[in-house]
Amino acid sequence: MERKNSDYTGGKTATDALSNFKGSKTLGIHPVMGLLLRVQDKMKRIESFVADGELRVQGEPVQDACDDCVNYFILAAALLKEEAAKLGATETDEDLTSLPADYVQVTDSAPLYHRPSESTDDILVRTRAKDWVSFTTDCPTYADFAVRKGSAWATVNEA
Repeated sequence: MERKNSDYTGGKTATDALSNFKGSKTLGIHPVMGLLLRVQDKMKRIESFVADGELRVQGEPVQDACDDCVNYFILAAALLKEEAAKLGATETDEDLTSLPADYVQVTDSAPLYHRPSESTDDILVRTRAKDWVSFTTDCPTYADFAVRKGSAWATVNEA
């Protein structure tokens, strides 16, 4: 990974090991999503090897594709850790004390069923900074949601 890093990030004097993935932002693609597209290429290569028993490009054994996948996932973890640090949150930041007492969390990174068509204070969505805010129609499809106990949304979402 260290040898390839120099080739992909601007040479020996490069200081940001993740710069090539961050470049996907210029195309409107989140760096982790750009990285996952590269992983998908490697997985297809492995799939081809399994189907055919060989690879047509000589000098690049299937083990290289496997190693690349491992390295990509290490880099994905680094990207996510860096992003969380900028937002002041960590992956282990699961403190729900900021959730008001009259709410209950109903989903954990899953779709909210029966989403309302307008903003409501009966549903909260957790931001990437781990703050609970009122539901708005432009909130993400997949997120952590909470509903006010006793509200109609608690019933329809089977809280």
